[in-house]
Amino acid sequence: MTQIDPNMPKSELLDPKSRKSAKTAKSAVIFGEDSVSYYIESQGAKDPKRTDAHIFNTKNNLMASNAQSGLLQMLGPTQNMSIYRKRNGEYGLRRKGGPTAKRFAKDPNYAQARINSSEFGQAAKGSALIRRAFRTMMPKVANDELHSRLTKVCKEVINSDAGHPRGSRMLINGDLSLLKDFNFNMEGRFGLLVRIPFQHTIDRTAGTVSVGMPAFAPADGIRFPKHATHARLKLGVAALDFEKETFTFESASSTPVPKGRKPIKPEDLIVQLPAGTNGPMFIAMAIEFMTMENGSFIPVLNSQFNGMQLARIDAAATASELQSPRIRQHW
Repeated sequence: MTQIDPNMPKSELLDPKSRKSAKTAKSAVIFGEDSVSYYIESQGAKDPKRTDAHIFNTKNNLMASNAQSGLLQMLGPTQNMSIYRKRNGEYGLRRKGGPTAKRFAKDPNYAQARINSSEFGQAAKGSALIRRAFRTMMPKVANDELHSRLTKVCKEVINSDAGHPRGSRMLINGDLSLLKDFNFNMEGRFGLLVRIPFQHTIDRTAGTVSVGMPAFAPADGIRFPKHATHARLKLGVAALDFEKETFTFESASSTPVPKGRKPIKPEDLIVQLPAGTNGPMFIAMAIEFMTMENGSFIPVLNSQFNGMQLARIDAAATASELQSPRIRQHW
């Protein structure tokens, strides 16, 4: 083997053929110490005449490529390693590992992990169902963390099920009121945008849910963005079946509320669900802002002023509650 002079410039360590091979190795976009070693060993098997100088420079070139760049960005598994994209846009590399699916399902050592995985999966399904139910009403803003935030709260609901042991706890048996006041957009919180004393009424026998808005001055009850001329309040009600993963959803919108101090008239928002609905009802309120131009309303797409909140969670009703008159509450 050729000995390397530590004082020799790296550019002189390679002959033209070695330089070409090193350039090819660098363009392979393989990251990490183990992957580099694997690549060098595989190349060495193809070319037994490779020198220490060649290996030294090839390894340096590869290890310097610890971030992907260029037109082609790789994702997925390669050489028992997994390339993934981080939240900041950079790429990382991690070794594929963990138990096999068969071992995870059978090994007693993973019994607790299976319970945690089952409950987390149930929370994720509950989160997905809520998002699907309110999809047409949700703020049109980039919100990559919505699923994880909502899944976290659904997991807290499952944890609150004190009537069943771990592994048998259900979302429907937990304290669903923990989802009350959940904001679908953390940048535009509904409670910071709207300060109106709503009154809602639930009539499960008739299947109606109504929200009453009193007379109020828009400048006092609503925080308008700079360029908005009007606002519109929305009511959405979803009856959810977490076991069947189905829902019924209806919504209603208010008349446009003009910006200013002139009081507006009281208005009721009413939605109609199937009569006799006894499953949990999720009641959401949202607000959207608009600008009037040439007689038409143009939405104001500002993430800080697109709020939506789960304002009320009405748990499953009993038979006696279905026969009782309306339930009227303030919130």
